[in-house]
Amino acid sequence: DILVEPTLEEKKGTSDGQEEGAATDPTLFSQSSMQAVMLIHQQLCLNFARSLWYQQTLPPHETKHYLGLFLSCYQTGASLVTHFYPLMGAELNDQLLGSQLLACTLSNNTLFGEAVSDLMVKPDGPYDFYQHPNVPEARHCQPVLQG
Repeated sequence: DILVEPTLEEKKGTSDGQEEGAATDPTLFSQSSMQAVMLIHQQLCLNFARSLWYQQTLPPHETKHYLGLFLSCYQTGASLVTHFYPLMGAELNDQLLGSQLLACTLSNNTLFGEAVSDLMVKPDGPYDFYQHPNVPEARHCQPVLQG
């Protein structure tokens, strides 16, 4: 009934011996692999040490840089929408997808501040089951609802 099992120290000793044997096995790494690892490690250490004392002076981040970028993007977008909005609208091409119409109207409303959109669907009132019952769809879903 009583079994003698190795203690934690004995287990640790056997696993360390296996790890040492695996680490010294020359077939695990080729010479070129070891050389590549050494070069990468050397470059990492040198770059890290160099970065601690060699710091370039970076230009200060000023608000005018951010605003200049924003204004140039806004001006480009505004001129594009002004010139090409009639070509993107549904008045000229009725084959456009809903997502294209939505993107076109959204860009126009965003750039020119128009808050009212013609693409919004306004419901006539609450959904009336007796007027639009969708009986075939309800029958199709009935087994799932009963299960």
